[in-house]
Amino acid sequence: MTENLTDNLSNFELSREEGLQSILTLINLIPDPAIIYHREQDVILTANNPLYLLTNLGESDFIRKPINTLMPGISDTDPISGHNRQAQLRHKKQPLIPVVVRIFTLTHANDILLLTLHPESIEPPKKPPGVDQTLLLEKLFEIIQTREGQEIKST
Repeated sequence: MTENLTDNLSNFELSREEGLQSILTLINLIPDPAIIYHREQDVILTANNPLYLLTNLGESDFIRKPINTLMPGISDTDPISGHNRQAQLRHKKQPLIPVVVRIFTLTHANDILLLTLHPESIEPPKKPPGVDQTLLLEKLFEIIQTREGQEIKST
């Protein structure tokens, strides 16, 4: 399919501004949080709306800054080995969010990358040991039945 792309799009010319607008439009079509990252300069260039919504961060918090400002501790952004890498995503007011990172190159030099971030499933807080709600409900039901039976017998 992509083999004929250059032939199909040979008359498709974009100005620099139109190209940038197209990239921003396309990144916002990605449902998972995503960023465009310049690897050589270690700078986050842009992000999509799902990332802003998930992290509650603003542009000034991470755009034009190193990737560690958004994902502390990320060590490998190599597009060849970086698929399904686990990382932690910063949030403005909450603990770090575990995410799975997928890395795609946007240039032949592998210096400008698209990183998509898939939040790992968030588990509900664990119950304290010894508390079983089902058992508590069963006991409560037994007590209610016993009380109702006693009231009926006493009348």
